[in-house]
Amino acid sequence: MENITSLNSPHIERVKALIGSRGKKNRELENAFIAEGIQAVREALNPKLAEGLAVKRVYVTESGMSKLAGSVDAAGFDAVVFSNESVDVFNPKTVRATVGSLWHIPVVSDVDINEFITGANENRVSLFALTGDGTEIFDSAFVAKNSSKPSAWIFGNEARGLPDLPSQISKVAIPMKGFAESLNVASAAAIVLHSVGLSL
Repeated sequence: MENITSLNSPHIERVKALIGSRGKKNRELENAFIAEGIQAVREALNPKLAEGLAVKRVYVTESGMSKLAGSVDAAGFDAVVFSNESVDVFNPKTVRATVGSLWHIPVVSDVDINEFITGANENRVSLFALTGDGTEIFDSAFVAKNSSKPSAWIFGNEARGLPDLPSQISKVAIPMKGFAESLNVASAAAIVLHSVGLSL
């Protein structure tokens, strides 16, 4: 446990290297990333996974120490998989956004989407892709019909949408009122994961 009392600490440069402009390369070289914030650190110190991410070093201020002493995860899913064209999951902003769930649910990155689809089919996992022009409607009837079997959901890039997918993957749309063209990925994923997860 390292107690940081000064910005001149020799540890500061190492932290900067992992979150700076060359952060991704340094994280890959060191096989380490930075998790910031009380909640993330608290969860990291009390993981629910028997195997997974391990805490190498904890840096805290005096006020942070006092507080320590005082999100898919929430829906009940088993894992999160990022394709090799997805966001860097260990980017500091992404780590903060997970609010500690990185230590409770397996996260796999840099996965080839075609290999993932093949593996899912071989293991009889139903695949659904969320898209605005889906042929199936995501409603209570859909959830009741499909929630009893193992499934995986594919969400596209915020700007580019979904990649080219095999025709056998079910394309699903969230019904919307008003004039909005579509929901952003975070909102759409939250709706789907929460609805499906609660019905498991």
